[in-house]
Amino acid sequence: MYAFILPVLQPAADLTMAQTKKLKNVTVAQVFKTIIWPRKKYLGMGLVLIIISRLAGLVLPGASKYLIDDVIPNNDATMLKWLIGAVLLAIVIQSVTSFALTQILSVEAQHLISQLRAKVQRHIIQLPIRFFDNTKTGELVSRIMTDVEGVRNLVGTGFAQMIGGY
Repeated sequence: MYAFILPVLQPAADLTMAQTKKLKNVTVAQVFKTIIWPRKKYLGMGLVLIIISRLAGLVLPGASKYLIDDVIPNNDATMLKWLIGAVLLAIVIQSVTSFALTQILSVEAQHLISQLRAKVQRHIIQLPIRFFDNTKTGELVSRIMTDVEGVRNLVGTGFAQMIGGY
């Protein structure tokens, strides 16, 4: 299922020709189907939160137009209060959506990473003893812990940074 992560733990000499061919055949469509599509609900919510946050970010530039064109020349204190209220509301909306976005995507990314680590560990347990004789323990632990972290960019906060420019 996660063929693009698991074979990297095996040295190139241990890979058979079929496994090497399988590594080359991993496509973006397969990654999309196995990692992104099952989490479409969370990523969709994240996309909606990004859009809401960006729209709320447009309030401040629009408010400055009304401040300069309408409030200051007319000395309109009532309009100033409404303008300040709108800006504060926009700031609160941006804060809440940013927090919710980080929480939703971070939790889902951590869940996926824990699943992938468990899958990698199950795979490693099934490897022959000669694999462990030829591999340094620190290198193996480092690969288990860090290789799956790249998934965070697909599902976690990396997604929000890529789409929203955070």
